[in-house]
Amino acid sequence: MDIKGNNKDRLIELHNIISEGVHKVEHIEENINSLFLALMNPEDKRNVSGIQSFLEHIEYIKIPYVMDIRTEVEIYRNAFGKHIEAFFLPKVLHNFTRVIISSRLNTESEALLEWIKDQKKYELYCDKHLHLLKMEILSFRNDILKSHLSNKLIQEIVKGEKDISKLDIYFSLVERYFFNLSQSILSQYFENELFLKDINDYDKKSFYKHDENIQESVVYLINNLVKKYKYTPTGAKEMCKYVIENDLPKKFRVPPRKGIIRI
Repeated sequence: MDIKGNNKDRLIELHNIISEGVHKVEHIEENINSLFLALMNPEDKRNVSGIQSFLEHIEYIKIPYVMDIRTEVEIYRNAFGKHIEAFFLPKVLHNFTRVIISSRLNTESEALLEWIKDQKKYELYCDKHLHLLKMEILSFRNDILKSHLSNKLIQEIVKGEKDISKLDIYFSLVERYFFNLSQSILSQYFENELFLKDINDYDKKSFYKHDENIQESVVYLINNLVKKYKYTPTGAKEMCKYVIENDLPKKFRVPPRKGIIRI
Protein backbone atom coordinates (compact mmCIF):
# COMPACT_ATOMS: atom_id res chain seq x y z
CA MET A 1 0.00 0.00 0.00
CA ASP A 2 1.07 3.61 -0.49
CA ILE A 3 2.08 5.31 2.74
CA LYS A 4 -0.14 8.38 2.37
CA GLY A 5 -3.00 9.82 4.41
CA ASN A 6 -4.82 7.23 6.55
CA ASN A 7 -2.48 4.52 5.32
CA LYS A 8 0.24 5.99 7.54
CA ASP A 9 -1.79 5.15 10.67
CA ARG A 10 -2.72 1.75 9.27
CA LEU A 11 0.95 0.98 8.67
CA ILE A 12 1.88 1.86 12.27
CA GLU A 13 -0.98 -0.29 13.62
CA LEU A 14 -0.07 -3.28 11.46
CA HIS A 15 3.61 -2.86 12.29
CA ASN A 16 2.88 -3.01 16.02
CA ILE A 17 0.74 -6.12 15.61
CA ILE A 18 3.39 -7.96 13.62
CA SER A 19 6.22 -6.80 15.90
CA GLU A 20 4.43 -8.11 19.00
CA GLY A 21 3.23 -11.25 17.23
CA VAL A 22 -0.18 -10.86 18.86
CA HIS A 23 -3.44 -9.40 17.62
CA LYS A 24 -5.87 -8.44 20.38
CA VAL A 25 -9.59 -8.10 19.76
CA GLU A 26 -11.28 -7.19 23.07
CA HIS A 27 -10.49 -10.19 25.34
CA ILE A 28 -9.30 -12.48 22.59
CA GLU A 29 -5.66 -12.78 21.60
CA GLU A 30 -4.54 -14.28 18.31
CA ASN A 31 -0.95 -15.23 17.55
CA ILE A 32 0.37 -13.62 14.38
CA ASN A 33 3.14 -15.07 12.25
CA SER A 34 3.12 -12.98 9.10
CA LEU A 35 5.34 -10.96 6.80
CA PHE A 36 4.06 -7.50 5.94
CA LEU A 37 5.35 -5.50 2.97
CA ALA A 38 4.60 -1.83 2.29
CA LEU A 39 5.50 -0.05 -0.94
CA MET A 40 6.70 3.52 -0.61
CA ASN A 41 7.65 6.20 -3.07
CA PRO A 42 10.73 8.26 -2.14
CA GLU A 43 8.62 11.22 -1.03
CA ASP A 44 6.79 8.99 1.51
CA LYS A 45 9.92 8.48 3.60
CA ARG A 46 9.08 11.58 5.67
CA ASN A 47 5.96 9.80 6.97
CA VAL A 48 8.07 7.20 8.81
CA SER A 49 11.28 9.17 9.35
CA GLY A 50 10.67 9.50 13.11
CA ILE A 51 10.11 5.78 13.73
CA GLN A 52 13.46 4.06 14.16
CA SER A 53 12.04 0.53 13.92
CA PHE A 54 10.79 1.34 10.44
CA LEU A 55 14.05 2.85 9.24
CA GLU A 56 15.96 -0.31 10.17
CA HIS A 57 13.81 -2.40 7.84
CA ILE A 58 13.61 -0.14 4.78
CA GLU A 59 15.25 -1.42 1.61
CA TYR A 60 15.64 0.97 -1.33
CA ILE A 61 15.12 -0.43 -4.82
CA LYS A 62 15.96 1.95 -7.66
CA ILE A 63 13.52 1.52 -10.51
CA PRO A 64 14.49 3.52 -13.62
CA TYR A 65 11.84 5.45 -15.51
CA VAL A 66 10.73 4.18 -18.89
CA MET A 67 12.65 6.10 -21.57
CA ASP A 68 11.29 4.33 -24.65
CA ILE A 69 8.23 5.74 -26.44
CA ARG A 70 6.82 2.39 -27.55
CA THR A 71 7.08 0.91 -24.06
CA GLU A 72 5.41 3.96 -22.50
CA VAL A 73 2.52 3.77 -24.99
CA GLU A 74 2.07 0.07 -24.21
CA ILE A 75 1.82 0.96 -20.51
CA TYR A 76 -1.02 3.37 -21.32
CA ARG A 77 -2.75 0.72 -23.41
CA ASN A 78 -2.53 -1.82 -20.59
CA ALA A 79 -3.74 0.70 -18.00
CA PHE A 80 -6.59 2.33 -19.96
CA GLY A 81 -7.36 -0.20 -22.68
CA LYS A 82 -6.23 -0.62 -26.28
CA HIS A 83 -9.00 1.71 -27.41
CA ILE A 84 -7.19 4.70 -25.87
CA GLU A 85 -5.76 5.76 -29.26
CA ALA A 86 -9.29 6.32 -30.55
CA PHE A 87 -9.52 9.37 -28.27
CA PHE A 88 -6.49 11.07 -29.86
CA LEU A 89 -5.86 12.55 -33.28
CA PRO A 90 -3.21 10.70 -35.35
CA LYS A 91 0.25 10.75 -33.68
CA VAL A 92 -0.99 12.87 -30.76
CA LEU A 93 -0.70 10.01 -28.27
CA HIS A 94 2.92 9.39 -29.27
CA ASN A 95 3.70 13.11 -29.09
CA PHE A 96 2.08 13.26 -25.65
CA THR A 97 4.27 10.33 -24.63
CA ARG A 98 7.36 12.18 -25.87
CA VAL A 99 6.50 15.13 -23.64
CA ILE A 100 6.02 12.85 -20.61
CA ILE A 101 9.32 11.05 -21.17
CA SER A 102 11.17 14.31 -21.84
CA SER A 103 10.28 15.45 -18.30
CA ARG A 104 12.43 12.57 -17.01
CA LEU A 105 15.60 13.74 -18.76
CA ASN A 106 18.33 15.86 -17.23
CA THR A 107 17.59 19.54 -17.71
CA GLU A 108 20.75 20.29 -19.67
CA SER A 109 22.96 18.30 -22.00
CA GLU A 110 26.57 19.38 -22.52
CA ALA A 111 26.67 17.63 -25.88
CA LEU A 112 23.60 19.50 -27.17
CA LEU A 113 24.91 22.82 -25.83
CA GLU A 114 28.15 22.28 -27.71
CA TRP A 115 26.30 21.30 -30.86
CA ILE A 116 23.53 23.93 -30.78
CA LYS A 117 24.87 27.17 -29.36
CA ASP A 118 21.66 29.22 -29.55
CA GLN A 119 18.71 27.05 -28.52
CA LYS A 120 16.28 29.96 -28.84
CA LYS A 121 16.40 29.61 -32.62
CA TYR A 122 14.39 26.40 -32.29
CA GLU A 123 11.83 27.54 -29.73
CA LEU A 124 9.04 27.35 -32.32
CA TYR A 125 9.82 23.72 -33.05
CA CYS A 126 11.05 22.22 -29.80
CA ASP A 127 11.07 22.74 -26.02
CA LYS A 128 13.63 25.20 -24.65
CA HIS A 129 15.91 22.46 -23.31
CA LEU A 130 15.70 20.46 -26.59
CA HIS A 131 14.54 17.37 -24.72
CA LEU A 132 12.36 16.21 -27.60
CA LEU A 133 15.34 16.40 -29.95
CA LYS A 134 17.47 14.44 -27.50
CA MET A 135 14.82 11.72 -27.33
CA GLU A 136 14.83 11.31 -31.10
CA ILE A 137 18.62 11.07 -31.13
CA LEU A 138 18.69 8.52 -28.32
CA SER A 139 16.13 6.27 -30.11
CA PHE A 140 18.13 6.42 -33.48
CA ARG A 141 21.48 5.84 -31.55
CA ASN A 142 20.19 2.64 -29.80
CA ASP A 143 19.04 1.18 -33.12
CA ILE A 144 22.35 1.96 -34.78
CA LEU A 145 24.47 0.58 -31.96
CA LYS A 146 22.65 -2.73 -32.22
CA SER A 147 22.89 -3.05 -35.98
CA HIS A 148 25.87 -1.15 -37.40
CA LEU A 149 28.55 -0.06 -34.97
CA SER A 150 31.19 -2.27 -33.41
CA ASN A 151 32.73 -1.50 -30.02
CA LYS A 152 36.12 -1.04 -31.70
CA LEU A 153 34.76 1.58 -34.09
CA ILE A 154 33.03 3.45 -31.25
CA GLN A 155 36.32 3.63 -29.33
CA GLU A 156 38.16 4.89 -32.40
CA ILE A 157 35.58 7.65 -32.94
CA VAL A 158 35.65 8.71 -29.27
CA LYS A 159 39.46 8.87 -29.29
CA GLY A 160 39.40 10.98 -32.45
CA GLU A 161 41.18 8.34 -34.53
CA LYS A 162 38.38 8.32 -37.09
CA ASP A 163 36.29 11.18 -38.47
CA ILE A 164 32.67 10.00 -38.37
CA SER A 165 31.67 12.51 -41.09
CA LYS A 166 33.81 10.56 -43.57
CA LEU A 167 32.32 7.14 -42.81
CA ASP A 168 29.75 5.49 -45.06
CA ILE A 169 27.44 5.12 -42.07
CA TYR A 170 27.36 8.91 -41.70
CA PHE A 171 26.14 9.43 -45.26
CA SER A 172 23.66 6.57 -44.84
CA LEU A 173 22.19 8.15 -41.72
CA VAL A 174 21.90 11.56 -43.38
CA GLU A 175 20.14 9.95 -46.33
CA ARG A 176 17.76 8.09 -44.01
CA TYR A 177 17.01 11.28 -42.09
CA PHE A 178 16.05 13.33 -45.14
CA PHE A 179 14.12 10.42 -46.63
CA ASN A 180 12.02 9.90 -43.49
CA LEU A 181 11.51 13.65 -43.17
CA SER A 182 10.25 14.00 -46.73
CA GLN A 183 8.02 10.94 -46.42
CA SER A 184 6.26 11.87 -43.19
CA ILE A 185 6.27 15.67 -43.05
CA LEU A 186 2.72 15.96 -44.39
CA SER A 187 1.28 12.67 -43.14
CA GLN A 188 0.08 14.27 -39.90
CA TYR A 189 -2.10 16.57 -41.99
CA PHE A 190 -3.28 14.13 -44.64
CA GLU A 191 -4.52 11.77 -41.92
CA ASN A 192 -6.45 14.59 -40.28
CA GLU A 193 -9.99 15.13 -41.59
CA LEU A 194 -9.94 18.72 -40.30
CA PHE A 195 -7.05 19.52 -42.63
CA LEU A 196 -9.12 18.64 -45.69
CA LYS A 197 -12.06 20.63 -44.33
CA ASP A 198 -9.79 23.67 -43.86
CA ILE A 199 -8.58 23.39 -47.44
CA ASN A 200 -12.18 23.23 -48.65
CA ASP A 201 -12.96 26.40 -46.66
CA TYR A 202 -9.72 28.18 -47.60
CA ASP A 203 -11.35 31.06 -49.50
CA LYS A 204 -14.44 31.22 -47.26
CA LYS A 205 -15.23 33.09 -44.06
CA SER A 206 -15.71 29.80 -42.22
CA PHE A 207 -11.98 29.11 -42.71
CA TYR A 208 -11.12 31.38 -39.78
CA LYS A 209 -13.31 29.39 -37.39
CA HIS A 210 -10.98 26.38 -37.54
CA ASP A 211 -7.94 25.47 -35.49
CA GLU A 212 -5.27 28.17 -35.77
CA ASN A 213 -2.39 25.72 -36.19
CA ILE A 214 -4.10 24.01 -39.11
CA GLN A 215 -4.99 27.42 -40.56
CA GLU A 216 -1.32 28.39 -40.56
CA SER A 217 -0.34 25.11 -42.22
CA VAL A 218 -2.96 25.49 -44.95
CA VAL A 219 -2.01 29.12 -45.65
CA TYR A 220 1.67 28.19 -45.81
CA LEU A 221 0.98 25.26 -48.14
CA ILE A 222 -1.17 27.30 -50.54
CA ASN A 223 1.25 30.25 -50.58
CA ASN A 224 4.19 27.91 -51.16
CA LEU A 225 2.50 26.31 -54.16
CA VAL A 226 1.64 29.73 -55.59
CA LYS A 227 5.14 31.12 -55.06
CA LYS A 228 7.28 28.15 -56.10
CA TYR A 229 5.14 26.37 -58.67
CA LYS A 230 3.13 29.26 -60.12
CA TYR A 231 -0.30 27.93 -59.14
CA THR A 232 -3.21 30.27 -58.74
CA PRO A 233 -4.70 30.15 -55.18
CA THR A 234 -7.74 28.33 -56.56
CA GLY A 235 -5.59 25.90 -58.52
CA ALA A 236 -3.42 25.19 -55.47
CA LYS A 237 -6.52 24.54 -53.37
CA GLU A 238 -8.01 22.10 -55.92
CA MET A 239 -4.68 20.30 -56.33
CA CYS A 240 -4.41 19.78 -52.55
CA LYS A 241 -7.95 18.43 -52.41
CA TYR A 242 -7.19 15.99 -55.22
CA VAL A 243 -4.01 14.74 -53.54
CA ILE A 244 -5.70 14.16 -50.16
CA GLU A 245 -8.97 12.71 -51.45
CA ASN A 246 -7.12 10.21 -53.64
CA ASP A 247 -4.56 9.40 -50.94
CA LEU A 248 -1.68 9.96 -53.36
CA PRO A 249 1.09 10.13 -50.70
CA LYS A 250 0.48 6.47 -49.78
CA LYS A 251 0.09 5.34 -53.39
CA PHE A 252 3.39 6.90 -54.48
CA ARG A 253 5.41 6.42 -51.30
CA VAL A 254 8.88 5.18 -52.15
CA PRO A 255 10.27 2.49 -49.83
CA PRO A 256 13.65 3.29 -48.30
CA ARG A 257 16.62 1.85 -50.11
CA LYS A 258 18.31 -1.09 -48.48
CA GLY A 259 22.01 -1.65 -48.76
CA ILE A 260 25.14 -2.71 -46.97
CA ILE A 261 26.71 -0.08 -44.77
CA ARG A 262 30.48 -0.27 -44.83
CA ILE A 263 32.23 0.90 -41.67
